Amino acid sequence: MPTAQPTIVFLHGFAESREVWTEFTRPFPATYRLLAPNLLGHGTSLAPVPDFSMEAQARYVIEHLGRRNATEPVLLVGHSMGGYVALALAQRYPERVAGLALINSSAYADTDEKRQAREKNGSFVERHGVAKFM
Repeated sequence: MPTAQPTIVFLHGFAESREVWTEFTRPFPATYRLLAPNLLGHGTSLAPVPDFSMEAQARYVIEHLGRRNATEPVLLVGHSMGGYVALALAQRYPERVAGLALINSSAYADTDEKRQAREKNGSFVERHGVAKFM
């Protein structure tokens, strides 16, 4: 009987949903446990929410893991904003992380200009929802 592989958690980017990972994850063998939650305010998750911070998203992912009985350290794969969420999760809950991969994201803090643009977009989404942003 094959040994179970670690759980891999795929975190999508801003204004995306878990569906972006469908084709990407298809080739993984069944021995891997793959999770791809919709982040707060995205996909079918509840919106609007009072806190869209990366820390709030990280807490939400931890809660999602708990609901899926994923108690072991996981491998995180974050795309764009999902990379920021993965980093926030790794910083706040290091015991829950076995590894980390960033796709089109950065391990470094944003420049003031990038941060202001991200906050402006986030404020718009908080007020009007993702559908109007798109």
